[in-house]
Amino acid sequence: MPNFLECLPKSLQAELSLFGREKQYDTDDTLFQEGAPPKFLPIILSGRVKVVKFLDEGKETIINIFTDGDAFVIPPLVDNLSYPATAIAMERTRMVELERERFLELLKTNPDFSFAIIRELSKLLREKNKVIRELATSSPRHRILVTLERIVEKSGQKAYPIVITLRRREIAEMAGLTTETAIRVIRKLAAESVLKIERAKIIIESPLALTRELKRCAMNVTKS
Repeated sequence: MPNFLECLPKSLQAELSLFGREKQYDTDDTLFQEGAPPKFLPIILSGRVKVVKFLDEGKETIINIFTDGDAFVIPPLVDNLSYPATAIAMERTRMVELERERFLELLKTNPDFSFAIIRELSKLLREKNKVIRELATSSPRHRILVTLERIVEKSGQKAYPIVITLRRREIAEMAGLTTETAIRVIRKLAAESVLKIERAKIIIESPLALTRELKRCAMNVTKS
């Protein structure tokens, strides 16, 4: 599925750097914090960003991960409410920050930009509905499989094998599981040759393996 930048005409892609400001973040730098007023639309040129919430005990929970070409936290810019979570760079990340006033101006005057924003909001809504459904009804195995599928899709990589560099804790947070449960499920999937583990990294050798296991889990849920 095309990312935000890919949905824009080439001419508008080139103009974004003029409309906004280009900025670079190092690993673990904070882009914005939960509760802060929405000042800009982040559009990633290269790198990865995680959007997280911190629980009362200080535990970090990953809400989503964004990568090359993605624009995110669009709703706060529309309704002018505070950022609902904190954004942190997962690696060196380069992006364009489009000030809210310029964002609203483009939204009103540029149909191509408006359509791309609507498309991103629709995609976000579908993803949230899917996550809620999976967390409410799925087994730990199914949650891990769905999470790995999301990570692969987010990576933007087309050629296999695909190496997943996220830590087990981060995968567990995305799946709504404890780290111990995630580790146990991932090891079992590796033992069944659904994936491989090399030097602590998860390797997906073929999309067919994930698809087959997801279908099998869905069939088991239907039977039960």
